[in-house]
Amino acid sequence: MVQFHAPTDTGQGKSPSQQQTTVLLVDDEPDFLSLAKSELEDQIEETKFITASSVRKAHFRLSELDISCIVSDYDMPAKSGLQFLEEVREDHPNLPFILFTAQGSENLASKAISAGVTDYLQKRDGGQFDILANRVINAVKQYQAEQTQKKLAETASRLRAVVNSTPDSIFIIDSAGAIVDVNEQAEKTLQYNHSELVGKPLSSVITSREINDSIPDVIGSRSRVRFEGHHTRRRGSKYPVEVRIKEIDHADTDQYIVIAQDITSQKKHKQTIDELNETAMALMQSRSKEEVAEITVQTAREELTIPFIGIWFQDDKHDVLTPVKQTGKAEETLGAQSEIPLEGAVADVWGEKEPCIFEGIQTPETRYPEDVSVEDEMLFPLGEFGMMIVSVTDSRLYREEDINLAKLLATNAQRALKQTDREEQVRAEKMFFDAAINTVEDLFFAIDENENLIRWNDQVSAVTGNEATYIGSPTLDDIFNSEDRGKITHGINEGFETGGSRVKATIQTVEGPQTFEFKSSKMDYPINDETYLITLGRNITPLEEKQAELRQKNERLDKFSRVVSHDLQSPINIASGNFGIVRDDISDEHARNAEAVENAHSRMENLVNDLLTLARQGQQAIEIESVSLDRLARKCWEIVDASDADLEVRSSENIQADPSQLQQLLENLMKNAVTHGGNDITVTIGTLEDGFYVEDNGSGIPGDKMDHIFDTGFTTSDSGSGIGLMIVSDIAENHSWGINVTESDSGGARFEFTESP
Repeated sequence: MVQFHAPTDTGQGKSPSQQQTTVLLVDDEPDFLSLAKSELEDQIEETKFITASSVRKAHFRLSELDISCIVSDYDMPAKSGLQFLEEVREDHPNLPFILFTAQGSENLASKAISAGVTDYLQKRDGGQFDILANRVINAVKQYQAEQTQKKLAETASRLRAVVNSTPDSIFIIDSAGAIVDVNEQAEKTLQYNHSELVGKPLSSVITSREINDSIPDVIGSRSRVRFEGHHTRRRGSKYPVEVRIKEIDHADTDQYIVIAQDITSQKKHKQTIDELNETAMALMQSRSKEEVAEITVQTAREELTIPFIGIWFQDDKHDVLTPVKQTGKAEETLGAQSEIPLEGAVADVWGEKEPCIFEGIQTPETRYPEDVSVEDEMLFPLGEFGMMIVSVTDSRLYREEDINLAKLLATNAQRALKQTDREEQVRAEKMFFDAAINTVEDLFFAIDENENLIRWNDQVSAVTGNEATYIGSPTLDDIFNSEDRGKITHGINEGFETGGSRVKATIQTVEGPQTFEFKSSKMDYPINDETYLITLGRNITPLEEKQAELRQKNERLDKFSRVVSHDLQSPINIASGNFGIVRDDISDEHARNAEAVENAHSRMENLVNDLLTLARQGQQAIEIESVSLDRLARKCWEIVDASDADLEVRSSENIQADPSQLQQLLENLMKNAVTHGGNDITVTIGTLEDGFYVEDNGSGIPGDKMDHIFDTGFTTSDSGSGIGLMIVSDIAENHSWGINVTESDSGGARFEFTESP
């Protein structure tokens, strides 16, 4: 058994003195716990003290933390310190437990010792914490030392198990090269027992030129050495091994570890690889799967002298293997190949993708002629592509080496088929890419750093209409006029320098001059380590025309806003002001008429304000950001004239919205609720899984009015403008929100705004 020097740490990179020490203090008196914690922290460094005021809490701390020591009082409610000790010992038999109590007696001390207490200390005035600190330090040191030794013992045990389970021969030798210890595999392989090998020179069981030198000379200044040699068994037979020698890094020893690995199979594998190397290169240069099959069959016949071999490819549509190629000898003797259904044993081999040999296959149901004696059949799956099948008429002619050669040939054929398949996929992907870039309506360019067009789509010729003028590849000069050519060059340079660029330029198209926006992104192409600029050019002439039209509309809206704000607002203000002066002089007989006039003034004022809001909203682009629904709702409520109404916000979450438009939406809904529900109404705002809602506890919306509340001019109030809820609908549409109007739990109106799918 190999003996390894135990490591000097716990496997965590820390010595016992460096480990995190946590001490649990348990006492039902909080003041004493605080004092004890403070005193011990002053006297013991690098130690964390955790307190618990009951046994229940102490158990919780013990289950959650890695505790190194427990200091517990004796007299505590519910359970005593001794009862706590007995419970601790069930799961932690070795954990230090110090009973620190004001009650002291020989009987208590005896019980504590019987229960397995680590130490027992009475609470006394003066110096008690100095003594307790010393006891804690000693207990923790001893406990951590025991834990370290336990871990080291476990590590050594696992290490011995690993060493003895390895298939390699392992030796421990001294500086003179004498064997000190060996593993079980070395004894088994060399056919010696342990006592016969110990003391022998390493050179007696490993022959190599390097072993002739002294071990320190072999190692030299290197940390380890590796070389090839031969293992010599008791009876003198030899086999090749790879030898690795490393000095054991331990201050108390001058020994070395030697690992000898059997490389017989590796040598044989290398030989077969060398024999098939030229064929493998030819296979990898094949341009089609059929060519791979032909080279594979030819190699098997000429180099491996396998007379009866064939290649079948899978037919996905019919779930069969279809014949592709076989040797002439196979066709002459066994007949022409036929399809092989993927069923039975063949299906099993195909599914497992592992070579298999079927012995004694000759039966009346076989696909071979009755007058031909085929003893065995070797099936070699070629990945997902097909199968190589070798028919054996005399199993004595095939050794293990021949089967290995056939396996290697099949492996090389599979790799070649995979590469050929990838190349076919690349060609297909190239065709797909060409079709894809020719499908898009945008212009597509791939430009190198010398401003040469490497790739372009058919849209370039279709748009410019001058394909016939191109000689060879088109150039940027063929596409852009001299006025914009400088901007294009600047954009290309910017794209290569910063990773992207955006340029507007005019192209003379078949429909006349058109403005295009070209967006470019730099692409590093790993195949040839070159960098290109991928550019898409989109015709923005219709967009610019639409933007010009929109600017004209905005100008008209702006003029309208000025007219509304001045030419209409001023007369309304004058009318409302003068009517307010004479309002008190109107007799009761005409009070109803006066109220109608006031309502008309309010309606005109609301109408003007809402029209202004609608006009401004149409001029502004929305800017989405994270908005606090709670904060914005309370800000809106301050504007609403509802002194007796209440606002309740049931969410502190943020939503994504344009702040100004969301504020307008909330103000309109709040005003609508107060107008129709009265000043004592409660408005509630909260969030949904995919949006938010606004509801009230008013009288609700009549069922026959529900489908018309967002119509322009619709209102049930004498002073309403009929535009407020239409503005709410427009704002929701600007944000792509869906609106669901329903009844609240209290019977009022509820507006739900959710993100559209």
